[in-house]
Amino acid sequence: MFFQCGQKVLTYYLESNFIFIDDTKTDDAKYLKDKDKGNLYFFKINAEQGGLYTQYVLTIPEKKNLGKQKLTLDSQLFNADDEALREADEVNCSKAERFIREAPTTLSVMERMNQDQG
Repeated sequence: MFFQCGQKVLTYYLESNFIFIDDTKTDDAKYLKDKDKGNLYFFKINAEQGGLYTQYVLTIPEKKNLGKQKLTLDSQLFNADDEALREADEVNCSKAERFIREAPTTLSVMERMNQDQG
């Protein structure tokens, strides 16, 4: 399924649990169900150099709350010591659109770094 979140396109491949922002594969995708907020998807994009990463949280409200709560994508930049370097940013997302497609074989930044070291 995919979402338009501000200027970004977020694509979630359910079968493989891969999440892409635009054409960039994310790392460390995790799911959490929160009784108040709904379905939370956590993931990050690591910088090519310097130890920086952007942490993302996609919030999808329960169907019963879709009229009251919005789909949102939060992002925040962190350094290698997990210290926030800026305030969190939140953008609204469009309702999910479903599709059937294989996930690209693109590697994330972290996967490429691990491959180079291995």
